[in-house]
Formats: sequence, C-alpha cells, structure tokens
Amino acid sequence: MKGHAVPEDSGGIGGSNTAKGENIICAAVSFAALTLLRSIKIVGNIDPDYTFDDGMLQFSVKVSELDSKKKQVLKILIESFIIGILDLKQQYKDFITIQFN
Repeated sequence: MKGHAVPEDSGGIGGSNTAKGENIICAAVSFAALTLLRSIKIVGNIDPDYTFDDGMLQFSVKVSELDSKKKQVLKILIESFIIGILDLKQQYKDFITIQFN
C-alpha cells in the first residue's frame, strides 16, 4: 500500500500555509502508520524491517517466516489500519490518495 496526503493550496485543512508539523491530514496519516508499525512490534511481537526518511515510512514483514498466530495478528492490525485510512480518505478525498499493490 502506498499513500500520500496532499496539502491544500488555500491553506485550509491540511494547508501548505501551516507551520511544519501542523498539517492535520498528514499528521493523521503519519500517526496511523506509526501506530501500525508500533502495534506490529509490540502486539504482534514481530520485528519488521523499516526506514523513516523525510516523512516517508516504509516497512516490510517477511510473512513466510511467521507462525500462524503472528500472521493472524498481523492481518488484523493491517485491516484495522486500512479501515481507519479509508475512513480518513472518505472525509478528505481531495487530499489523500491510496494505491494498493
């Protein structure tokens, strides 16, 4: 899954005229993604490979190396994340794009 929150030119919600870190939509997406990563590590006891650089979070999990319980936990966590992001996209469809690979 790949996503991006686009700032609004007028400076409204998610506006580019807000101070760095105050973009509410970007902050919400970032919070959800970081919560997913932390949940995978803490709840799932799974150690994903990840990088966080210039606002871009990328992580991967070697699913083939997980037992069935960890796979189930991972599935639930990812589905929960997707539900939240899709709800956010529905509210702010002009600012969020999502691509599933």
